[in-house]
Amino acid sequence: MPVANSYDLRKKVMEALDEGESGETVAKRFKIGKTTLYEWKKRREKTGDFQSKKPGSVA
Repeated sequence: MPVANSYDLRKKVMEALDEGESGETVAKRFKIGKTTLYEWKKRREKTGDFQSKKPGSVA
């Protein structure tokens, strides 16, 4: 089962991307998968937020 990442981690990841770091570099630095990083980025572009879905919600 996937582990939920903290809001604080997500915020730091998004800030690093906003500062111009590449997705690959950010993923390595924060030890997250590139797919996860791009899902967060896509969610932020679509909804304006990068938080995870509420537990039990359907995608």
